[in-house]
Amino acid sequence: MAATAATERYAHRSMYNGSAAYDLDRREWYEEEQEQQQRKPQPKPEVRRRENYSFSPLSAVGAVIAAVLIVFALLGYVNYNELTTETVRLENKIEELREQERKLTVKYEETFDITSIETYAANVLSMSKPDQSQIIELGLSAKDKAVVISEPAAKQAEAGASFGGLVQFFGTLAAYFK
Repeated sequence: MAATAATERYAHRSMYNGSAAYDLDRREWYEEEQEQQQRKPQPKPEVRRRENYSFSPLSAVGAVIAAVLIVFALLGYVNYNELTTETVRLENKIEELREQERKLTVKYEETFDITSIETYAANVLSMSKPDQSQIIELGLSAKDKAVVISEPAAKQAEAGASFGGLVQFFGTLAAYFK
């Protein structure tokens, strides 16, 4: 069988004798070629399989989380822009207030002219500067507390304060038991 197939395969070469022009009119060659073409296996048409897609709840949760995060990012960006605008507005307001403070400080300092105050006190109010004879310096032994100058007045003040405290105590006691 293998020998017959090989002889059939190479039989047409001997018919041509090196040139196909000799046997162009032979019908058997055309029939043979058509038979060979029919013997070739025809490719099967590909059947496209329809892919089945499935729904994953985990992917839905992931999509929802991503959407929420995007919304939070956008809200954060909006808040950032609002805060930036507010900060710029407040910085401008602070600068205006500082300028107003400078102007008011200069105006305030102009109102307290020492020479005009001294002339007003001397001429209008008839005031004069004290002499050295009018100035007395006191030397106190205690710092930052009151010093009792006369003892009898201090004792009277203590007695009056303790009597007033007793009267107040009995008044609140009587009001409690009513």
